[in-house]
Amino acid sequence: MAFSWGIIGAGDIARKHVAAAMQNAAGHRLAAIMRRDPEQAKQFAADFGVDRVYTDARDLVNDPTVDAVFIGTPPSSHAELTALAAAAGKHVLCEKPIAATVEDARAMIEVCARHNVRLMICHYQRFNTRHQQVRKWVQEGAIGRVVSVRMNFSSYSPPGPDAWRHSRAISGGGPIMDLGSHCLDLLMYTCGPIETSAVLTDSLVYDTDVEDTATMLLRLASGAQATVTTHWSAMTPDAETSNAIEIWGTEGSILAYPLYSKDSSGGLWLRRADSVEDHSRGPGKKIHEDVVEHFRQAIQSGGPVLVPAEETLAGLEIILGKPYTE
Repeated sequence: MAFSWGIIGAGDIARKHVAAAMQNAAGHRLAAIMRRDPEQAKQFAADFGVDRVYTDARDLVNDPTVDAVFIGTPPSSHAELTALAAAAGKHVLCEKPIAATVEDARAMIEVCARHNVRLMICHYQRFNTRHQQVRKWVQEGAIGRVVSVRMNFSSYSPPGPDAWRHSRAISGGGPIMDLGSHCLDLLMYTCGPIETSAVLTDSLVYDTDVEDTATMLLRLASGAQATVTTHWSAMTPDAETSNAIEIWGTEGSILAYPLYSKDSSGGLWLRRADSVEDHSRGPGKKIHEDVVEHFRQAIQSGGPVLVPAEETLAGLEIILGKPYTE
C-alpha cells in the first residue's frame, strides 16, 4: 500500500516541488490537500489529481487515509499546525525554517516526541548529491584540515503586494531566515557543529520590518571559520555561481554551486596542488522525491532522519542571536 500524504498549505512551494514529488516517488501518493481559499484549493487538487480537498487543517489531519503531512505554510503557523498534526497521530515534514521563534521550534520538537510521531524539516540541501559528495570529501580529508568556509545564498526580492516574507510577524525575518537557514543547515551537514557566531542584519534598500541584507561570522567546533551572506537587496548578474559554498583546507579547496538546485545539477570542483577535478553534473532526479522517500523509510524503520529538528533549532538560535546550548 502506498504511503499516503496530505499537504497543509497547498501554495507555491507545494505546487513547484512537493506535490509532484509525492506523486512521482515510487510507493507514495498525495491523498489530500488543504488550502483556506476554496477555489484555489479546488484548482490545486484538479491540477494534481487529488480527490480529498479541505479548507480547514483540522479536517485534513483527522483524515484516516493520511499517514503524514507536509506543512507548507509560513513559519509563524508551523508550531500550531505541527501540534495539530501530532495530536492526530500524523508524522510531520515541515517547510523551512522550522519556526519563526525559538520557543515555537522547541514546542514543535516536544509535541512530536510526546505524541510519538516523527518530525523532519525540509532542508533539501542535504539531499543534493553534490553536497553529499562535498561532505564525503571533507570527512575523508580530501582537502586536509578545513580552515575556512564561504557561502552566499541570495536573490533579488523586492516586496510585492502579497510578500509575506517581508513581514516579521509572519516570516520571523528576511533573507537570513529564508535563505540563511538553508546555509546554516548545509554548513553543519558538511563541516560539523557551529560553536560561536555573530550576526549583522540591515535594511539597506527596502522599507519593511525585516532585514534585506545579512552576514554571519561563525566559528565551527573544529576551529574552522565561516562567513555566510544572504541578501534580497542586490542584483546578482551571475546567480548560479554566486549562490555557492566554497571550502578551503590545508591541502586544497572545494567549490559547489548553485545552492538552489532542485535536481543536484551544477558545478562541483575539487582543487588540490597537483590536480583540478571537475565533478559537475547535469540534471538528475528531483531532490524532493528523495526527501519524501527518506522520511517514509525513517518512519517505517524507526531510523534517524537526515535533517534532525534539533540541528535546525541550533541554526534558528544562531539566526535570532540566541546561543545554542545542549
